[in-house]
Amino acid sequence: MMQKDIDILFKSVKQVDAPPFLYTRISQKIANTKSNNLTIQFKVGFVVAAFVLLIVNVIAFNQFSLNNKQQQETVNTSYTTVTNNIYND
Repeated sequence: MMQKDIDILFKSVKQVDAPPFLYTRISQKIANTKSNNLTIQFKVGFVVAAFVLLIVNVIAFNQFSLNNKQQQETVNTSYTTVTNNIYND
């Protein structure tokens, strides 16, 4: 019973022509997606470079923080006084 229904449906389907150059457009899209993939060497190199940059940034940040602490101590030990005369009027 079901097979007869399927046969009837297939008889009502008509063949159509594909648009011109459809195969070439599909194959070109497939070729483009394959060429856009990055090689494993490039991926590893990028990860190593990012890691080295991260380490350099951490070292630089630590050096800057130490210098900033030294500057703060220098300011604190100098004989400058802060007055709030505006609020005492």
